[in-house]
Formats: sequence, C-alpha cells, structure tokens
Amino acid sequence: MVAVSFQLHDEYNLERYKGVAELRVVADFVLSRQNATSQILLRTFYHEVANVEDGPGWLQRRAILRGLDTSSKQLAQHLQALCEYVMRTASAEMPAPKVFAHVRGILLELIVERQLRKRYGSRTYTNSIVILEGVPVQCHGQNHPRTVDVAGWDHQVSDGEFVECKTSCHRLFGEDYPKLLYLEHLQKCLLNKHSAGIVVIVSMENDYDIKHRLSKRRRDNPYVPGLVGSQNVFRIGEEKIRVS
Repeated sequence: MVAVSFQLHDEYNLERYKGVAELRVVADFVLSRQNATSQILLRTFYHEVANVEDGPGWLQRRAILRGLDTSSKQLAQHLQALCEYVMRTASAEMPAPKVFAHVRGILLELIVERQLRKRYGSRTYTNSIVILEGVPVQCHGQNHPRTVDVAGWDHQVSDGEFVECKTSCHRLFGEDYPKLLYLEHLQKCLLNKHSAGIVVIVSMENDYDIKHRLSKRRRDNPYVPGLVGSQNVFRIGEEKIRVS
C-alpha cells in the first residue's frame, strides 16, 4: 500500500472564488443539465472570450445569431451574471482581466472537482501538495513543492487521479514549464511506488498541437501526463480518466 496524503496550499487564496454564487451557478447548471448544446456554448465561451469586457456582447450576438435553445439561453444569462460579477469586484489592486483569469481557471477546477467527488467523495482534494510516504513530492532543482489542482485518492487500493486544470495548455511549454516537469515527476514517483494513480491535464482547449507535443514527448518519457481536451471535460465523472 502506498501512503499518500494531501496538504492544502492555496498560495494565492483562489479557493475563495468557489464560494461565489455566480460561479457556482454556472458549474451547477452545466453539470446538472448534461445538455450538449449548453456545454458547447461554455467551451466556445472559453475559446473565444479572452477579455471580460467582450463577454456580454459576445453572449448577446451568440443568442441572436445562433438561435440558442432554452438551456443555452439560460446558461448565457448565467455567464452574463458571472461577467458582471467580475466587473463589479475588479479594483486597482485586482483589475478585471486578472479576476477574469482567476474565475475562468477556478470554474474549470470546480467542474472537475464536482465530477471526481462522484468517485472519491470526501477523498477529493484541491490545491494541495502531494505527500508520498510522508515526503512532499518535489522536483529536483525546484525550491518548493508544487500543488495539484484537483485529486481523488482511494487509500484502500492505492489508486487515484491527479489533475492539473488549464484554460490554455500552451503555457506548459513556456512560462509554466516547471509545472510540466513537476507533473512528470509526480507520475514517476507514483509508478516507482507501484501505484496505479495517474496524472492528467484537463483543458478547455481541444488543441491537437498540444496533444501531439505531449505524445511526442512521451516517446522518450513514459511519465508525461495525459491530456483531456474540451470535448471530454464533462465525461470525467463517468469513469476513471484514461491517459491519452
């Protein structure tokens, strides 16, 4: 049996956003309805709306031009309220673009977390340092342990899922490259302990270029995490995530 534990490390106090009503409503809506068109709307919103100021106009045009069904129209209203929340709470210290970036990231984390809880219940962890056999998992050469966004761990069978949520994966090959190294190192540590636990990246992108780059990297490195793209984000709750 592999002893794995988790230590909450919310360095930037992002967990507080999970209590925002406007954000929770969006997550509740897309997960409870299981409506394909509204899920497509949310994925497209992630792809095409990079600035919160563009959100309301984009949603209005989408509703008029695409003839949205009732469910998607309701989601558009919820997204509109979320954009209004971002604009309302922005400040000089925390400008709207930064709040919007945080909200987009936390919304994805919340969608993943809710689905993993179906399998792991209270054994679901967020924004946590992974502690393996009493030692925090840390890459050689990095000054401090990094965290995983969401994880589910079954202590009885030493199996689980460790998820890094990314609204855009391209940063993993740029400024966030140390995070990619950490995820690879975490997967290596799990395998070395004969654990079936897997490390994956979940993204709202459906970027074949990133998937190709990860697959190519995996040829020489078996510890490269898998990638779940936008088309499968809402299927995570159905069964254990498969590396691809």
